[in-house]
This record gives sequence, structure tokens and C-alpha cells, in this order.
Amino acid sequence: MTNGREKGIVFRLVSKSPYGATDSASNGVLDLNAGLLLQAVSDSKSGYFSWDNSKGLQQIVFENNRIGWLKHSTNGAYIYVREHYHVPPQLVYQFRNNKPKLVYQSNTQQQHYEWGFSKLITYENSKGKVLNGALFYPAGYDADKKYPMVVHIYERLSDYYNQYVNPTLLNSEGFNISILTTNGYFVLLPDIAYEEGEPGSSAVDCVTAAVDEVLEHESVDPQRLGIFGHSFGGYETNFIITQTNKFAAAISGAGISDIISSYLTIGRTYNTPNNWRYEYNQFRMGVSLFEGYDKYLKNSPVTFAKNVETPILVWTGEADKSVDHNQSLELHLALRRLQKPSILLLYEGGGHSLIKMEHQIDLTHRTQDWWDYYLKGTVKPDWLNPDSM
Repeated sequence: MTNGREKGIVFRLVSKSPYGATDSASNGVLDLNAGLLLQAVSDSKSGYFSWDNSKGLQQIVFENNRIGWLKHSTNGAYIYVREHYHVPPQLVYQFRNNKPKLVYQSNTQQQHYEWGFSKLITYENSKGKVLNGALFYPAGYDADKKYPMVVHIYERLSDYYNQYVNPTLLNSEGFNISILTTNGYFVLLPDIAYEEGEPGSSAVDCVTAAVDEVLEHESVDPQRLGIFGHSFGGYETNFIITQTNKFAAAISGAGISDIISSYLTIGRTYNTPNNWRYEYNQFRMGVSLFEGYDKYLKNSPVTFAKNVETPILVWTGEADKSVDHNQSLELHLALRRLQKPSILLLYEGGGHSLIKMEHQIDLTHRTQDWWDYYLKGTVKPDWLNPDSM
């Protein structure tokens, strides 16, 4: 109907009811004679299209910005939000296919400050697969200078390259692109492609390939690289630093460190065994622990804890129901026993992501302290001495 695969565009259904109300009367049945409203996303663009039997696919808005929150009237009037990393959210009005009009521009004060910019990069992993990454440049960028860089990983993050990020201290994971760029850091968000049964090595392969691509073409200091991940990204961070010393510092939030011990526990979110996470969910192992014990052992970060030379800040919520906080404690204790550089932050009552304002502010300050000390050589804060608290 849309030839989305051929065009490299993902189309998803959205409500056709006026003002975005739910189509409760449809009972899940779509009337193709009434047409469809579709949200569209490609590697570099986003927007909305309409579709009907007579005209087929018709573009409403599709551009090199992040387009969202579309609402519409029955006579063809649309309002939506447009943004890019360097463009704060705008409220835009458009009547049918006429030229869009700006209704409201947020954060007008930004024009008085230096700000970074973003671009998409491409790179290949060791298997020859072409991947994308989002690269954010420091505010006041000078191509003649060398900058530190923080790499943020999860699975696929490149489509965030055109998302505006408000520089706030209220960050549930302690990570904020704009705080970093306005403090003189590059930030990289690479995509990761996975092989079944190899979640750890897949992450190592793709992330190092993306970093090498940036180092070859951008003003980034290879001695001042940091890596950050939360949840599954925390697991990937934990594993990557056991396989390479490319990074000068790491931060891992609420990540798995031991696949085997986690496999044999009950997940508190659903009160069910955790094995589904590993056999066919994010970890993509493809087999049970008992059919592929060696694979599970090979993809567990604690297995290779003795290889770690990268200083790591590990944080977790004591009440995390998604990833038991003992997974973070297990990695920290392994590294401390090996006399490796590791600090653990345990937030009492904190969940998988931190909700309390005081926790968010505290974690944001500490993560910035961590990067500044290890990647910029600033004075070491007292709390970085692990036995001072």
C-alpha cells in the first residue's frame, strides 16, 4: 500500500479522529474507504502522510526535522510540533497542502547562547553491515581543537539526531546531550546490529566501528573517550569495557553484569522467571541457559572482570523492579576485589529510572563530575574517593 520498504520509510497508523481522539468506535477495524493517517520515519526525515483508495499516498509534511504531536480538524487543518537538535520545538499550523505557518517558537532565549549541532554518520561493522549514528558537536565548535567525546549506547539511537534536548538537571538516567555539548563534549549515539547468541560481542563490534569512524573524520581526542549506557545499554557498557581499553571512563546505570545469575531469578515487574529476557527478548541468545551455557558465560561481563582497566561509575536504584540492583553490586564487588577502579551509587527507593527530583539532580551532577575528571582532567571531587562517604 505504501511501498515503505522500497522507500526506506517506516509508516505507522495514527488516529484519524479530529484532534487526535481515539477511534473507539472502530473496534480495531479499519475502513479503507475512509482513508488512513500515517506517521512516517526514515533515517533522516519524519512527518505524516495520508492514504486513500483513489489518490494513494499523499504527503502532509515530511522533512529533515522531528515532526510529532499532529492534531487535525475535519476540514484539513493541521497543527504539529517541529524541532531539530539546534531548533527548539515550534508549534506549526498547516492547511491542507499549503505552506506551513509558525504559530509559536519556544526557548527564544537560546539564540543568545552558543549551541551545538548534529548530523547523521554512517559506518560499517565487521560483517559489512552499514549502520547509522547520531553525532552531536560541541557548542562553539572549533575544527582546530581536539575535544573529548561521550558515547551513549542502547540498541538503535541514531533517529534521535534531530531531537531537541533541553539542558536540564532533571535527568532520570543522569545523561543529557545538551549539558555535555555546552560543556565542550562531542556526543555519539551509534546503532548496534545483533547476531543471535552474541549480544556482547555485537555491541563491541558496532560501537568500536562507530567510534573509529568518528576518530578518522572529526576533531575528537582518542585518549578522552567515555562510554555511557542504561539498562540494556548498561549491560553493553559493562561488557564492552571488558573487551577493549578504548575508553578512558565509563558509566553504567541499572545494567546486567551476570546473565547466568539473572536468568535464574524472578523478575519483580511481572513476577515471572527472567529466562524470557535472554532466550528470545533483548539478549537474543536463541537457546536456554542449559542448551548454551558457554554462550551465556561468554556474554556475561563478570566473566571477564579481570580485563577491566577503564574506571567505571555504576549506579542503580535500590527498588529497581526491572533489573535487580544486585546485578550492579555484583559487578562492583568483582571489580573492587580485583582492585579495579569502580564506584557504586545506590539510590535508596530508586527505580529502574530515577523519578525523585533530588536523585535526578544528584546523579546528573555526579556524572558530569565523572566525565570532567576523567576526560578533562579537572580537580578530583571528594566523592570520587570510594571510601569517603
